[in-house]
Formats: sequence, C-alpha cells, structure tokens
Amino acid sequence: MKKLMMMFAAGAALTAAAALPEVRDTASKPLVPKTEFDFSAEVTSPQLWIETADGGRRTVAQAQSGGVLRLAPGETLVMDAALLPPSGTLSVRVRTSAGGGGPLLKFPFGKMMLTTGREARRPVWLTGIPGAETADGRLNGRGEAPDGHWTLLSVGYSPDKVQFHFDGQFAGEGKARLGAPAGTVRIGGKLPLEVRDIACYDVLFDFNDVLKAVSRSPEALAENAKRLGRTPATFRSAARPRLLASAQDQAELRSAVKQDPAMAALLARYVTRYEAEIAGGVPKEEKVGEIKREDGNRLAMLAILYGATGDKRYVKTASEYIDRIVDYRIWDGDRPYWTNSDLVTGHLLLGLALAYDWMYDELAPELKTRMREVVRFRAGDFARRILYKRWTWANQAMNNHGCVTCTGLMAAAVAFHGDLPETAVWADAARGWMKNFLANQPADGGDYEGIGYSQYTLGHLLIYADLVRAEFGDDCYRDCGWLAKTMDFRIQSSIPRKHWVIQKMPGGRQRLDHSLISFGDTRQRDFFIPTGPARKLAAEYRRGDYLAFADKVDAIDNFCRAHEYLSLLYLHQARKSGVKPSSAPLPAFAYYPQVGKVLMRSGWDGNEAVMIFRCGTPAGTEALKNFSTAQGDGHVHPDVGAVSLFAAGELMLINSDYCYKLTSQENTLTVNGVGQRGDDRQWLDTTDFYKHKLKPEILRAESHDAYDYTVGDATAAYRPESGLTRFRRHILFLKPDCFVIADELAADRPSTFETRYHSLLPGKASGKSAMFGGRRGELQIRALQPRDGELTYEIADVRLIDRATAPRKTGVVTQRNTVPAKSTLFVTVLYAAPKGGTADFSARIADDVITVRNGRKVRKVKLIRKGGVRLEVAEPGNGAE
Repeated sequence: MKKLMMMFAAGAALTAAAALPEVRDTASKPLVPKTEFDFSAEVTSPQLWIETADGGRRTVAQAQSGGVLRLAPGETLVMDAALLPPSGTLSVRVRTSAGGGGPLLKFPFGKMMLTTGREARRPVWLTGIPGAETADGRLNGRGEAPDGHWTLLSVGYSPDKVQFHFDGQFAGEGKARLGAPAGTVRIGGKLPLEVRDIACYDVLFDFNDVLKAVSRSPEALAENAKRLGRTPATFRSAARPRLLASAQDQAELRSAVKQDPAMAALLARYVTRYEAEIAGGVPKEEKVGEIKREDGNRLAMLAILYGATGDKRYVKTASEYIDRIVDYRIWDGDRPYWTNSDLVTGHLLLGLALAYDWMYDELAPELKTRMREVVRFRAGDFARRILYKRWTWANQAMNNHGCVTCTGLMAAAVAFHGDLPETAVWADAARGWMKNFLANQPADGGDYEGIGYSQYTLGHLLIYADLVRAEFGDDCYRDCGWLAKTMDFRIQSSIPRKHWVIQKMPGGRQRLDHSLISFGDTRQRDFFIPTGPARKLAAEYRRGDYLAFADKVDAIDNFCRAHEYLSLLYLHQARKSGVKPSSAPLPAFAYYPQVGKVLMRSGWDGNEAVMIFRCGTPAGTEALKNFSTAQGDGHVHPDVGAVSLFAAGELMLINSDYCYKLTSQENTLTVNGVGQRGDDRQWLDTTDFYKHKLKPEILRAESHDAYDYTVGDATAAYRPESGLTRFRRHILFLKPDCFVIADELAADRPSTFETRYHSLLPGKASGKSAMFGGRRGELQIRALQPRDGELTYEIADVRLIDRATAPRKTGVVTQRNTVPAKSTLFVTVLYAAPKGGTADFSARIADDVITVRNGRKVRKVKLIRKGGVRLEVAEPGNGAE
C-alpha cells in the first residue's frame, strides 16, 4: 500500500509540473499612457470638448468639479480621434448615477460602442464591431456597472482584433476588420455620467497588462468602498518590522536560535532547505500556475531567515526572487495561464509583504518602488473583486481560497500602509470577507474540506489572526471556536504512531507521509506538517498536549519545506508562553456534532483500531443555518453515512481520495444505482443542502469501557430520484477489534440497495464472506442479513480530479440485496486481526442475536426491533462460551 500511494503521489506531482507552460518573456514594465486627461487638474485641450443637448458646445473646464467631469443627460464628452494611436487601448473611468440604459462610449470605428442595459445590475456590452463574426456584432463578453460605482472600461483594438476589459477583468475578445481611427470618440450622450480620467495607450491590452491601468485613480476604490457602507479602520503599527513580530521580538528570536538547542536545530533545517532549494536563485525559465505559490513561500522563508540571523545573503537571494515576482505576467491573473489565481495572489502578496517589512532597511530603493507598484495593482484588484462581488468566492464563505487570499491581502495592507494610499480599503475588504468566514466555521473544531485543506486554511488563518489582533484588536483566538479545537480533531484522526509512513528524502532527510484518516479531498496524510500550528495553538490556549504532539512529529519529519516558514517563530512563541509538553492523551472517543463525525478508537496504546464515521451536512450546521446557497465547499465528498478504518496495522477502509465526486466511490450506500445530492461531478454541488436545509445527522454517540455505539441518519443526503425514505446506519464497536454495522433501509418502491467498502489492500469475496488482507493485518467482512444478500469483490477505478493521472485501482466489496425490496435491514460484521488471525473468526445471527466468535472469545449483540432498530450488547465478551 505504501509503495502504491507513494507512486501515485509522485506521478500526480510530475504530471502537474509537466503540464505547466513556461514564461520566457522579459519582465513587463509599468504601463505608461500615450495620452491622458486627469480631471483633478483643469483641462483646456482643444481636442476635448462637450456637446450639449441643444447642439451647442462648452469647454471641459466648465464641467469639472472636485476632480470629476460631470455630464448632464444629453451631454456628450467628445475627443478627437487623432489622439488615439493606430493600434492601442482606450480606457475611461466612469460612474453612472441614474437608471436606464444607453451608450457609454462610442468609437471612431463605424457603430462600435460600449452600451449599458436597463437591468438592475447594469450590464455593459461592446457592440457594433465591424467585421465581427457574430450576427449582431456583439462581443461575447460583458461587465456590470452598478450605479454609483466607479468603473474602468478598457477597449483594446488592432486592425484585426478587439478586446474588452472591465475593471481589470478580461471580459471578451473577437476578430474584427478595423480601419485607422478617424473622427471622434464620444463618451455619454444619454445618461447622467461622471468621468474621472481618460487614458490612451499605444499597446493592445492583453490580460495582466490591464491591471496596470486599473488603479490610476486610487481614490476611486476608496470612494466606492464608502458608498458600499465600509469604514476602513485605522492601523496601529508604525515602526518596522510590524508583521507578526516587533524589533524586540526579532532580537529575542536571534538570541534564542543561539542559546536554545531546539531552536538551533530547527534553524539548521531552514538553512539546509535554503541551500538545497532556494540559494541557487530563481530558475531562468519561470514556471507559472499553482507552483507560483511556492515562490511566495520561499520569499517568506527568506524574510524569516534574515529576521532570525541578520545574515544579508538572504536579502540578496530575496532580491532575486522579488525581481521576478514583480513581473506582472507570472501572477496568473487571467488567461492564458489562469489556475487558482486567487491562491497564487495570496501567497505572493504574503511573501512580498514579509520581505518588504522584515528586510525594509536592506532592500534597494528601486526594488521597493517596484514592489509597491505591483502590490498596489494586485492588492487593489483583489480588494475590488471582494467589494464588488466580482470574485468567485466573494459570496461563498466556506473555502480555503478566501482565507488564503484575504490573509495575503491583509499582510499587504499592514506592510505597505503609510507607503500606499489604498491599504485601509484592502484591510477592510479582507476583514469583511473573513468576518463571515470565521463566524461560520464549525465551533466544535471539525473538518469538512479534508484535513489537508483544513491545515492549509489554518496556516493562513493563524497569520491573519495575529495581524488583525495587533492592528485592529480583533481577537480571533477568543471569538472563533474552530481555532480553539481544530488541533484536537487532527490529533484524534491520527493512526497509531508506530504505523506512520516515513518517506525518505535526498540528503538523509525524511518526511512524514501517511499518518491519519481523513474525509474530503485529502489523501491520508498531512498536506502541511502540523508542528508549527500545534505550537502556536499551544501557546495561545495553554495546551501542553499540542506541544507533545508537535514534538512527536518533529522527531520524525526533518524535511522542513518552504511553507513551514513560521515554525521557527511559533516555536519561539511557545517557549515564551511557558507552556510545557504534557503526556495526557485526548479522549479515545470523540464526537463532532457540527460536522457530523464520530471518531472511535480502542485506545492510545499504539496498537489501536480507529474508525471515523461521517454523517453530517457539508460544511457544518452553523453554515447550514446561515446560508441558503452553496459556499464553495466543493471539496466535500458525497460520503454521508461513510466510514474509514485503520486496524491491525493497516489502513483497511479508505475514503476515495482527491477524486471526482461519485457516491459509488465512497463507503456508503447507493439506491437503484443513484447516489447523494450534488454528486457525479468534479466538485460536489452542495446547493440542495443549503436551499432545503437538509441535515443528515448523528442521532446517537456514546462510549463505554467495552464498546462504542453511534447512529446516524443519512436519508436527507440522497437524491429524490433514488426513492430512498430511510437510511439509518448503526455502528457498534466491540473493542478492540470488531464492528457490527446495521443499516436500516427503505424506499418508496422495490429497490436494490448497495453498500460498498473500499480498500487499497488485496481482497476477495465468496457468498456472504469477504476479506481484505495486507502485509500486517486483515479484515474479515461477514454479511448476516438480509437472507438474500450477497457480497461481491471487484477491482475498480477511482476517478481522480487530475484527469491526466491514471485512475487509482481499489478493491471494492459490495453488499446488495438480490431481490428488490421496499425495505430491508443489512447487518454486517467487520473483524480485524493481525495477518492470519481471522482464521477462527465466525459471525452468525439467530433469533435476532448476533454472535461473534474468535477463538475462545465470544461476544453477543441483541438486535432490538421496536420503533426501529437498536443494537444492545448482551455480553461484553470477557469470558468464553
């Protein structure tokens, strides 16, 4: 299993890297207007005038007021087309102030114009394109210009092409046959209109370049924010460094790495990583795509290394990275390299912010100027997307994308405040989104996207929490229950430490690979090693058990990847807090009601069995209560009612990994071949859960010395066409090695019910018995009811998200009723033992008493059929029959 999973992970990484295109161009330069009119100064150009509604003419100066040119209904601002280059871009920043539709911008190319419609959201179209392939000459792209908002409209043209950009976002392009500009450009003509500036460029805007024109008027973004009812807070910090540590904190850190052996050892890991991966500088052929996130991480690590040592070689390397990062083209803001552009932006903003703040006195003035320029455009662009709801996740609060991006935006706001005028608006945009995100996280600390994604979120949320506490007094550690308990969930999801999988790395180093059980889009390993966050949360909540957990991981994983750049600072904070490691383990049984998960384990002795049962709504009950639309929680799987199991030294039953969302790929039920709501797609569509307030839930969760018992109702998760009317799953864990599962099933018509159990281990089935077996242990599966039931075994392909990667093969044991029925009861027994230890195992049911025997040990469970089904332990199993 270990080799198979390692080969799969390596193959996926190689495929992803190979698919990324390369940027070979030189770094792009600031975009300079060829012609511009800024109405903050008096404009008297004879090539720009106003035509009045009665056919008269007046000067522009007569309509200027407070840096804005105001046009009354029927007035048109006219510009001589001689000011336009033969091929280039015209940008106009406008604000409409009344309803109704009409022309905004007419070009000197026949009937080509930008026009706004009458709808409430004010769509803007580019129409009348000469030679366009569309019958009506309308460009296949649009923007939206709400009344009262400043909007930048940009149209690029060449002899055979037209492009439209709307507030920095690519809106569409098309082929055209255009002559040389001749005549006039006309702005307005029907609607009351305000114009802030006009700019003509002698280049055709293409994707990222348009961002360089978006923030020409930074006060426009601030003014729009005020119109949206936002009042930016005032920053507290002035002296540098101000991000995550003060000058005194840095001095203490530099002293600690010299005096504290643990701090020195962790610093040595940083240095090793630097020398192996970062010291050589930025690759000459710059990779783009999601891999750019790592450049932000490396830059952040360089800042921390400098802060911890004062060694200027880190400044030199950081300067090389900064020189490349400030190239607009590698930020993936738009086509052709778009891939998770928000995450890329979040990482790069965070890296630039830390470097700017921690290395401020050492960076070259010219480089800092370029940093300010690109951060101003990029941060301004994302603040605009958040505030104007023009970002994929603007109205979807339960996802890692928003947390990562808003953390980078907040870091940029804190680092650059005082040097750039818009930072208060950036901070306000980030705080607004994050407030919603934090308020709806499951307060029990449970995970829903998958532990790997929870770790990704957590790493950035800790940064955000420290920034807003220092700057604005927001106390996320007090107000967000999820932060206080999420490390509990991670620890309780661990498989026994003796079975953690270690991956050997070059240079004699090693990393922790598989050490947990997870649901959602997470492989059974940490995406991000949890030592740093564990120590940070230990310091904040005085949790010595978190420190002990971090020490266990730290003793095994010494690889220190670039994203762990804050582990050193967090270890220092844990030391300063005075909290000490403690050996008291967490409870072996854990119930997380908001996310609907029960974690059952036989103990913490190192040989325990661990089962996790999921039966809850996608992102938790708090989100379900507060939202009526999907919240970006597409990493959740259609696995309500599913189980995962580690026992006898093997990962016996596994969730379906980072996969296409199919109920049939999960350890749960299908009915007549139909699965759960929102499945059969790349990302789970959780719309129905929020719209109809569907709440599959845990009905019972209790723990005793000899057994645990949990019951979940998964009925609400299923598609209406399945006909399902009842799916209650009972799980009785007879410690330490046996699970009795009873599934109450009913439908509105005679149906075939199928439950599945997936494993990476080899398997087989015959009649009503099946087995998965590995190198260390094996799992027997016995179907006791219904009488017509059967178990089958097959090798199946799991459809993975990365379609370039071959599907992973898994073994699947399927239990089904062979005669369609409107209702039935599946009773299944799972027994785990070391390899060869299940040979004398037997399970049977007679007179509603389930008898499980292994060797001389006998355990009995009563099946109570009164008002439904209930399992009751008849004999604990301590004696012999």
